[in-house]
Amino acid sequence: MSREEIYIKVYSVGEEIIVAACDKELLGSTIKDPSRGLHLYVDPLFYGGELGDAEALLKALGKASTANLVGKNTVEIAIRAGLVHRDAVLDVNGVLIAFFTRF
Repeated sequence: MSREEIYIKVYSVGEEIIVAACDKELLGSTIKDPSRGLHLYVDPLFYGGELGDAEALLKALGKASTANLVGKNTVEIAIRAGLVHRDAVLDVNGVLIAFFTRF
């Protein structure tokens, strides 16, 4: 696998595992699309975990009950792994955003 740099943060809440991940260059940025009323701050407190690559992201997502994913590299990794369907991805000015939940 390639060496994408992705911030990965894992939260344990009761029995739930939440993964927040974003492409390195998006941390601290704001993604806006006024026409859709979208304003997403890629908060370093929420997304700013450890820097990792595709392998580290897949390892974290394998245990996740919920995930918040921001960025082309991050979301494409989840799509290739079959965790996110391409039709469920939000594209905001070229920045991909996806969420998933396991039941």
